[in-house]
Amino acid sequence: MTTSPSRVHTTAARLFCHDHDLELSEVSAHGWLVRSREPRGELDGLLGCIEERERRFELMQIGSNFRWTTFDTLLEALAHLVDNLHLPSAGSRLSPVDAHVWSAPQ
Repeated sequence: MTTSPSRVHTTAARLFCHDHDLELSEVSAHGWLVRSREPRGELDGLLGCIEERERRFELMQIGSNFRWTTFDTLLEALAHLVDNLHLPSAGSRLSPVDAHVWSAPQ
């Protein structure tokens, strides 16, 4: 029996999330919500959404604006999210493949 790449990504990501006090909820075959274990703020701890598209992982970070960044793996997307939670003004140690920022209209 072989394990699908998505299942491998999800298993490793759940271990990573456990070690960083995050919860990873699978909402579709290729989509996840990321929350802090301690609910906070108006969104009850929701930190971002990740979607697998064309074998890449697009992270939408939720904060004062929305930031989309694309990574090669689910773990890279989660690590980027964690890095930016602890160091919001510093750049990530990972090199995103593609990134852009969209600010919600005021």
